[in-house]
Amino acid sequence: MVALRDVESAVGLLRLFQERLGNCVEAFELMSAEQIQVVGEHPAGRQSPMPLNAPWYVMVELAESAEDWSPESSFERVLEEAFDRKLVEDAVIAQSESQASKIWELRHSTSESNVHAGFSIPTDTSVPVSSLPEFLRVVTGRLNEEIPACRVVHCGHVGDGNIHVVAILDRKHYDSSDVREAAAAKVNSIAYEAASRFDGSISAEHGIGFCHVEDLERFKSDVDIALMQMIKTSIDPENVMNPGKVLRSCPTC
Repeated sequence: MVALRDVESAVGLLRLFQERLGNCVEAFELMSAEQIQVVGEHPAGRQSPMPLNAPWYVMVELAESAEDWSPESSFERVLEEAFDRKLVEDAVIAQSESQASKIWELRHSTSESNVHAGFSIPTDTSVPVSSLPEFLRVVTGRLNEEIPACRVVHCGHVGDGNIHVVAILDRKHYDSSDVREAAAAKVNSIAYEAASRFDGSISAEHGIGFCHVEDLERFKSDVDIALMQMIKTSIDPENVMNPGKVLRSCPTC
């Protein structure tokens, strides 16, 4: 677990790990300090193994099949260089499977903890990795300015540019379904507009389904939608495979 001063440092650290260790990098997960604090507030009481003195943290996992491979020395070698380059503020290396599990519990507990903290609205965008720092600044800034009674947290996968920006709405302020739905639509719109601006995707891993059919049409060109419909029709001319998901059941509707 590594403490970082900004998202640029996270991108630089990922590149350093990849340059020095290649495919040994099994996971590289970014979390904001605010997200870790939300996890710590959950009744389960999961706590960070290091002080939350930095705004950003990364969980790094390495894997290798060679019998003589030493993960500790690999971490130490790369992190020493990272400290020299001032990419890293602080770091903790797990010394056992149990300690590693404690670190990963922070990441795996985010969804449950966010729902406990309020009305959680997670986004699922992705952008080119080099654009992540500016994308997160833009989206976070707009959410803080335009969504009242909102707590913004972050977690996700740096390697594919898929950082989930999550808006946690105060339950007392958003006390009706209509108000919540309007806020959720606004949160998604802000994230999707920014992802489109940075040549990204509005859905990185969770799909379009029924809910985002209109969003897909809004942020994809007519040519893209037509091509997708042609592929769908060629495979499923009777439209019996998940009709209405991703694409409208009737292309002319």
